[in-house]
Amino acid sequence: MVQIYSDKSMIKMQTIYHFNDNIIPELREVGGKALSLIKMTDGGLPVPPGFVLTSSFFQPWVDEIQATEDWKNLLASDSDKQEELSGRLKARCKELKFTDEQNRQITDALNAISHKGLMIFAVRSSSPEEDLEYASFAGVYDSVLGVIPEKLEDAVKTVFSSALDIRAIKYKEQHGFGIDRIIIAVIIQEQIASEVAGVGFSINPLSNCYDEAVINANWGLGESIVSGAATPDQYVIDKFSGDFKTKKTGGKEVSYFLRDDASIETVNVLKNNEMSLSDEEALKLKDLLVKVEEYYKMPMDIEWAFAHNNLYLVQARPITTYVPLPPEIMTKPAEKRRLYLDLTLVEQGISSPLSPMGARWFSDTFDFMMVRRIGHDVGHDIINGLGGSAGGRTYINLSNMLWIHDPEGIAKKIEGLDSYSAEIIRSINPDDYKSSQRPPELRAVKIKGLYHTAGVLGRSLEGMITPEKLKEKYIAGVDAYLNRLKEEDAQELSIEEYYRAVTKDAVDLIQDVTIPTLIDAEIAKQQLRKLFCDEDPDIKYLADRLDRALPDNVTTEMGLEIYDLSVAAKNAGNLAPEKLEESISARKLPEDFLSLWDSFMEKYGFRGPLEIDLKSPRYAEEPLTLINQMQNFAMVSVDAESPKARFLRQQKEREEGYDKLCTHFSDKTDKLHKFKKLYKIVVMFGGFREVHKYYLMMANYRIRQRALDAGRRLAAEGRLDSFEDVFKLTVYDLQKGLDNPDSDLREITEENMAFISRLNQVKAFPPVIDSRGEILRPPKRESKDGELYGDPVSSGVIRGPVNIMRYPGEKPVMPGDILVIHAADPGWTPLFITAGGIILEVGGMLQHGSIIAREYGKPCIAGVEDVLSLFEDGQMVELNGAEGSVRFIKDQ
Repeated sequence: MVQIYSDKSMIKMQTIYHFNDNIIPELREVGGKALSLIKMTDGGLPVPPGFVLTSSFFQPWVDEIQATEDWKNLLASDSDKQEELSGRLKARCKELKFTDEQNRQITDALNAISHKGLMIFAVRSSSPEEDLEYASFAGVYDSVLGVIPEKLEDAVKTVFSSALDIRAIKYKEQHGFGIDRIIIAVIIQEQIASEVAGVGFSINPLSNCYDEAVINANWGLGESIVSGAATPDQYVIDKFSGDFKTKKTGGKEVSYFLRDDASIETVNVLKNNEMSLSDEEALKLKDLLVKVEEYYKMPMDIEWAFAHNNLYLVQARPITTYVPLPPEIMTKPAEKRRLYLDLTLVEQGISSPLSPMGARWFSDTFDFMMVRRIGHDVGHDIINGLGGSAGGRTYINLSNMLWIHDPEGIAKKIEGLDSYSAEIIRSINPDDYKSSQRPPELRAVKIKGLYHTAGVLGRSLEGMITPEKLKEKYIAGVDAYLNRLKEEDAQELSIEEYYRAVTKDAVDLIQDVTIPTLIDAEIAKQQLRKLFCDEDPDIKYLADRLDRALPDNVTTEMGLEIYDLSVAAKNAGNLAPEKLEESISARKLPEDFLSLWDSFMEKYGFRGPLEIDLKSPRYAEEPLTLINQMQNFAMVSVDAESPKARFLRQQKEREEGYDKLCTHFSDKTDKLHKFKKLYKIVVMFGGFREVHKYYLMMANYRIRQRALDAGRRLAAEGRLDSFEDVFKLTVYDLQKGLDNPDSDLREITEENMAFISRLNQVKAFPPVIDSRGEILRPPKRESKDGELYGDPVSSGVIRGPVNIMRYPGEKPVMPGDILVIHAADPGWTPLFITAGGIILEVGGMLQHGSIIAREYGKPCIAGVEDVLSLFEDGQMVELNGAEGSVRFIKDQ
């Protein structure tokens, strides 16, 4: 739960602050919106005068509401009764009255800002939980405009009561705020009778570009824009050059004007063909946006108003929906931009920031790979090399990559991981992003790559000729790797020495042993596709299933074993998750279940959701994670639809299809021979696609255990607050800390987490972003009404309800659900088994989610932009994995 209040909240606070009091109050007194107005007034920005009634001002009203039975029932009620109780409490607020003391304070405050003529006010909320960097509460609380002093009490009651609105209650629950306190302050501010007003953003909220200011404007009051009643004019301006990028005339369907008698006049379609701001006014607004951003040192959105040629700043709040970029990979506004590919997302399917230790390990793994492939280190220098870690992510520097390949060449290399990113890269102009000079580290990189990968290519060629020999070498290589891990476990190595040794072992295994099998499987698949490209649809259908339900896929096998555990648990009494965990720990379950459990933990205990990050707990450490995934399988009520039954059916269809295709080629000896050989290679090596990650995670888990041991020692010595804080260090930080007892590890963790903590607001990381924060997108695809298109990665047609999920275990997946997710790592596997189909934003034929979908025969498409915002939970759709289409099904 978000912590906003301290014990000081029990101290009696000041009840009213004027914006110009030269006092900066605490957030808990005045709330985010009022604190912003007070700070901006103090900073000399053009804020209309006003004052704020603090949370202490409303204590008599809070006491009265909290003494009611409806309030007590609200705190104890189920969610389905909250709306009714909320409505009753809001109605009760209408009966509230200012006390004599409140009336005196209000009168004194009004007199302090009064001037000749009628004073008209805007009355707005300012909750301490509102307008924060991580929660805006936008549109949750009410505002009242055009308020004269005689109507002030009613307006204040309206705003106060909105703290009890069902919208506020639900928003608080969704963002981790408690609903057991009524905390609100109210702003009373002179309302500007503006001729033009609107909102502005100090970065482009659509593209995330830090260099562009975006302004929305309409005639009259800004309420027409804030409320969504009118389509505003839009200006996009380069903040540094002052150039207008675009100017777009809005419909301006309605405008509101504040009249002298405090009434609000509504005017329809006023001068809708004319821009409401002159260029000079728009540039003045741009300058104000830059000042506000510099003042707060973060991207801001503002509400503004022009009246009598004066510009007023009505409100400012942090933009909560942008993607921050680590400072070390940003360029200055006038410099040529660099382009980055988010490898953490594209390769691993992880949509959350990694810990400092996890991010550095992933970057080191990439670095060790590059050393093996081109003979020297190009990994950690994210500016002059091919990439590295920054801000909890690992990026590929595409600007430098353009010295090695053109956009099409890069796109082909990553298309198997993410077709969406590939389309973006195909569409770029290399002159916009290619580094001005080839970095020295990348000279002759192609020749070096050929030299250092010659062994891999040789083993791959050998495998295409005699796959049995490559299989023998694979088995021997895995055995040698496991023996090396045992030897290093027994050695007295420092944590840094151990970290480097086991990571290098895993990289060597991948490069020397598993990559050749992957190359051969992919070559065989491509040649099979060519072999059948001119065949009729029925034959192509059979050929498409030749890589389904392959043997030796460790991730598929893990999912099937989770299903077996779920069946065994059901037979053992179908205990609740926590009770089952207790019974397993106490070994008080039937032997057949415990035997399956032990076998699973021996093979897969080091795995788990978000496993690429060293900080992530694994099944062996948190068995409840596995038990909850088992529960998901328990929803499958028909044996014929069980994961194992589906896998066996897929396997049988593949084998029967193979026999039919052999018959099809029976009179074409050369094609038959080639077909059989290619199929043999696919079956022998196709399932190994997931072993790279499996053995890499074996090394990762061992490093995690060493780090945890060190973390426990450091926490016991008082050098870390918690043993888990060890993952806020890199292994190199940790080693220095162990070598030097005087080093301040807490300070290092704070430095390492300073930027990463800001990323928690990011709902979905973009796969391609440039060094000024701009998110690149592929050219728009044409879609028919009621349909969306992505890239087909697993064929089949399924109808079902949409289930949008942002992380594994967020909620149950029912059989037949169409699972909609941003990207997938192995932690999603159990949910894929239950789902009827999968829609991904990030993914390609070689990405984990696509492979598992094909293995289980689930229709799947990838590359659907902004996928999490396109659907609603429960919405009925038809997913066609062969066409790459989604059709919305209207109510029958």
